[in-house]
Amino acid sequence: MLSGPLSVLLEINSKCQLQCQYCSAAPFNGSQWSIARAITLIEELGKFPVWAITISGGEPLLYPHLLTLIETCFKAGMRPIINTNGLKLLDETILQGLISLKDKGIEFTLSLSLDSPIPKENDSFRSRGLEVMAAIDKAIATGLDLTLSTVVHKGNLHSALQIPEVFHKIRQFRYSAVVVKHLSSNTASKLLVEDKEMQYFWQEASKLQNKYTESRILLPFRVNGSQVTNTHINNIQRNCYCGFTSCVIDSSFNVYPCDWARTETVKMGNVEHHSLKDVWLSQQSETVRALSQTKHLCLS
Repeated sequence: MLSGPLSVLLEINSKCQLQCQYCSAAPFNGSQWSIARAITLIEELGKFPVWAITISGGEPLLYPHLLTLIETCFKAGMRPIINTNGLKLLDETILQGLISLKDKGIEFTLSLSLDSPIPKENDSFRSRGLEVMAAIDKAIATGLDLTLSTVVHKGNLHSALQIPEVFHKIRQFRYSAVVVKHLSSNTASKLLVEDKEMQYFWQEASKLQNKYTESRILLPFRVNGSQVTNTHINNIQRNCYCGFTSCVIDSSFNVYPCDWARTETVKMGNVEHHSLKDVWLSQQSETVRALSQTKHLCLS
């Protein structure tokens, strides 16, 4: 019997102040978790047990009770990762609130999104790159634990690997490829990288990984000798492990096997009035897991 997911992503709200091609695939509906249910749910996750937890959105730094959630996660035995565009770190009140948690010994990581150290190239997919980089510099100066996440696309193909050189004080860098599921328009689809170009990028990325170590440069594959494998979502293993080792809880408390699989067909349940354990062990979840072994849920 499954004892619990290894990792859970919590989409605590659907509000965002940053326009980007990635987000436009899923319009925001303005929903937001109630703080009372958020606290009890996180406490349930700590007992389930959940080993890794990520708080996302929308933009989690817009959630008025975020500091409470971070502290609740830590007290429940989980060190949360906060996925953010970083813009609200320019707000001194929010920044000082995060610093106060750090000073109390509450451990958490801010994972900021940046696609290029060149604002024009970053903004071909996201926007407001200059402000995001200013926020990163400000957070670094405070000693907050930061990682940077980069989506590789046509607009940043030649500059994405410069990020570790520019922000050398950052602890960890994560790279992933833009995929069709991210895109919602013909304009955005032009950001897709051809396989040959993507293969070359990953070869260069593996060299960077050798320089900085595999634990600091995170890539969506492992290098086998000199060969780069699993460079595109279509080349992943037939067996999908989402729904077995991870799940996503969206801003309306719906549970899905992963961030790329969000349809009624693969919905595992809802935890607004039920525990994740009950949903996780339900017949509906078993049906979704069985389906994942016959098709890629993220491509359906």
